[in-house]
Amino acid sequence: MTTQTLWIVIAVVVAVLIIAVAAGLVLRRRRRISLREAEQVERGTDTAPPRRGSSYQAGRGIAFSSGALAEPEA
Repeated sequence: MTTQTLWIVIAVVVAVLIIAVAAGLVLRRRRRISLREAEQVERGTDTAPPRRGSSYQAGRGIAFSSGALAEPEA
C-alpha cells in the first residue's frame, strides 16, 4: 500500500466518522423530550416557567388504618 493510498483511506475514514457524529447529534436533538408546550418551543419563547398542576386538592388526608374493628366472636 502506498503512502498516497494510505492518506486517502484515512481521509475517507475521518469523513465517515464526521458524518456519523453529525447524524447522531441531529437524531439526538430530534428525539429529545420536552415538557414545555410545543408552541413555545417552536416559537423560541420557552423561557417561561413550566405550567403548574391543576388546583385539585384532596378532601381528606391519607388514613393508614386496617379498616373497621371486627367484634370478637363469642
